[in-house]
Amino acid sequence: MKGDGKSPVRWMALSIGIAGGSWVGSSAVADGDVIFDRGFLRDGGQALDLARFEAAPVLPPGTQRLDTFVNQRPVGRFDVTIEAESEHGPARTCFRRDDLPALGLDLRRLPEQERVQHLLAADCVDLRQLDPNIALDVDVSALTAHLAIPQAYIGRLVRGMVDPQDWDEGITAGFVGYNASAFRNQLDQTGGHERYYASLNGGLNVAGWRLRHNGTYSRDEQGSEYQAGSTYAQHDLTALKAQGTLGEYFTPGDLFDAMPFTGVALASDERMLPDSQRGFAPTVRGSADTNAQVSIRQAGNLVYQTTVAPGPFVIDDLYNTGYAGDLEVTITEADGREKTFTVPYASVSQLLRPGNSRFSLAAGRYRDDQLDAPPAFVQGTYRYGLSNDLTLYTGSTLAENYLAVLGGAALNTRFGALGADVTRSQASGLPTQVQGIEPRMRGQSYRLTYSERLDATGTNLAIAAYRFSSEGYLSMANFAALKGSDFPTLYRERNRIQLDLDQPLGDSLSLFVNGMRQNYWDRSGTDTTYQAGIGKTFGWGALSFSASRTRQGGGNRRDDEQTQYLATLSVPLSFGERLTGAYLRTSAAYTDSRDRSLQTSLSGSAGETGQFGYSLYQSSNRDEGQRGETRGGSLQYTTSPVALGFSASSGEGYSQYTASARGTVLGYADGVLFSAGQGETMGVIQAAGGQGARVGSGHNSHLDGQGKALVTGLSPYRRNEVLIDPKGASDDVEFKVSSQVVTPRQGAVVKLDYRTTIGRALLLQVSGEDGGSPPFGAEVLSAAGEPLGMIGQAGLALLRIGEDPGPLQVRWGGEVGQSCRLVMGEPIATDSPGDMPRRSARCLAGA
Repeated sequence: MKGDGKSPVRWMALSIGIAGGSWVGSSAVADGDVIFDRGFLRDGGQALDLARFEAAPVLPPGTQRLDTFVNQRPVGRFDVTIEAESEHGPARTCFRRDDLPALGLDLRRLPEQERVQHLLAADCVDLRQLDPNIALDVDVSALTAHLAIPQAYIGRLVRGMVDPQDWDEGITAGFVGYNASAFRNQLDQTGGHERYYASLNGGLNVAGWRLRHNGTYSRDEQGSEYQAGSTYAQHDLTALKAQGTLGEYFTPGDLFDAMPFTGVALASDERMLPDSQRGFAPTVRGSADTNAQVSIRQAGNLVYQTTVAPGPFVIDDLYNTGYAGDLEVTITEADGREKTFTVPYASVSQLLRPGNSRFSLAAGRYRDDQLDAPPAFVQGTYRYGLSNDLTLYTGSTLAENYLAVLGGAALNTRFGALGADVTRSQASGLPTQVQGIEPRMRGQSYRLTYSERLDATGTNLAIAAYRFSSEGYLSMANFAALKGSDFPTLYRERNRIQLDLDQPLGDSLSLFVNGMRQNYWDRSGTDTTYQAGIGKTFGWGALSFSASRTRQGGGNRRDDEQTQYLATLSVPLSFGERLTGAYLRTSAAYTDSRDRSLQTSLSGSAGETGQFGYSLYQSSNRDEGQRGETRGGSLQYTTSPVALGFSASSGEGYSQYTASARGTVLGYADGVLFSAGQGETMGVIQAAGGQGARVGSGHNSHLDGQGKALVTGLSPYRRNEVLIDPKGASDDVEFKVSSQVVTPRQGAVVKLDYRTTIGRALLLQVSGEDGGSPPFGAEVLSAAGEPLGMIGQAGLALLRIGEDPGPLQVRWGGEVGQSCRLVMGEPIATDSPGDMPRRSARCLAGA
């Protein structure tokens, strides 16, 4: 009975319907009601009152928060009011008037507008009264409402939208996420060296505000040190779909380079938008002659399909798929005719959907502990999508004696996506003792980015970018270094070009190339790094080859450049059900300095839930003519409260050991919780008596001794289904709900209560005073009148009762003589120790 989430009444009504075999359709009775044929029941069913089963199952009167579906599509969680029948009118189920647009209902399309407007005058609207073709089904056990609305009355719903009213800001809580490790190196000649390290990410949530701090702690023979990273407070600005931040933070890096600062910021948060409005995807426009089906394919894959009415249509909720190729749109008319056209689709980061915008504002002081006097500044950026083909963007950074202005455009063309912008800077009052720097500097920086998928060859040109900066151009980071330090170190970029290309060669073969080349105004030489490789998968494993080259500064020293060749073979292995995900890998590396190495490793996971991770390796290498052997291994163990790790390795003349721990500690009003996972957006689960049950969080998490657990890594502004697997919990607990859906805000700690019933499961053999048994379907009630179960065939009743259930009674009607009190008898022997306990009981008159 664990986790079925179904009420005993509902299940019993279902079983009676099956046993009786006769349900009368809703045309004969009220909507959702049924009538059972008593002739199929024992004794003609004359003594059993079935009225409680014949009424449609409804929630008690009041307002309930229900997950709502329109035409089988989730649209959000809404307040639904249930009104009981009264002298003023019949029973009804209604939604708030302001929620109707979010349900996708276009009220202007409804017939009899005068009557519709009269009904809309009330704040609570029964949709079934608006039009008889609208159907509503409330699922009592799942707390869901399913609406069936004719397509003619449906407006345009944005895919993936979650109503901001459903965003949960969570509870007041504080937490610390940690990743700690201890190292010990043992050298034969110089002895041992120890080092301790911990990275910390802490936070406090109060009244919708999120206070955050992160830093690192290290300790060795030289002493200990704590380095603070950043400390800030953040709050959602829902109306603007933006985040407000106060403290030590970073500016966005979409147009200008990201900068650390201390101050205040306001910036768009794309995560608050539906998935179908994030990133860039073109708007598809067309016209249908009939009720037509529109299919949209990308690289031959169907990515969207819908039915449209005759006339013009607009599809602007495609999911962002990056640079994956043009869209082929097919309109299939009702008579079978097809029309096809193509919409170009390529993307760079600056592109936005038509009509969408993004902004950021930041004001504060440049943050760098190495600077004596970092400058204050103000920065703002703005992007706007004009059409499928064009997005314009601009920005400016202003400080005392410094100004930078940026302007640019992003284009979506049939030949790929292109972004082009120019940034002009001017600065004054600069120190003259720095080589190449004059008191006044002016210059420009030009940037081009390109992205495309070549459908003919399947080539993904993920990004090709080029940037040129004139000698007089200074970034804000350059200006801050010049103004805040007497001896600044500048690396003023002159030219930079980068490339990232992926080329599939059949179903199992792929080729990649990526690289970067740049030089500077402040020093000679060019930095170069690139990598190319090819990989193929087989039925028995995978094989890959790659080559990489790095060159720093362009000098003639061999230390400044290196070329490496690498071959890797990976073979999956199987050692039974408990040892899974095992891989045997062998890799061979060779450099142009004739250094070479060969490494073989075995890694995988073990345990019923994969809680153990292991790795063993053996390596041999030759470096500058010296040969060496290294061997080692590691073991990870993930429990509910913490993830532990240990590794050891040894070679000629040394050995090394490492121990680590990772997790999160959270405190809130009801106690302290631990988790092996990490993440800023979390959920607190409470299920009384459910200790031992597994939580579907991916971290081998279970409910602790108090029936609580901490779930980390929830997705903000998205529906997250949090599941409990009753396996592992006591047989004496029943989960009334084993799944909940929650939509947390960024960084929120949400609380999820799972109702349980605690008591031992008991199978009663009930007999009456005359030796018979109470009627089939009679209810077993607690002393408080709460239903505990029902009498089934042969007088058997399955109950879940506590240690002291008090007097129980059986009732099968409201008349005199249709109830009796239950008196427990002796235990009944079972066939095996694992069987459910059984007990006799007598049902005596006089309840």
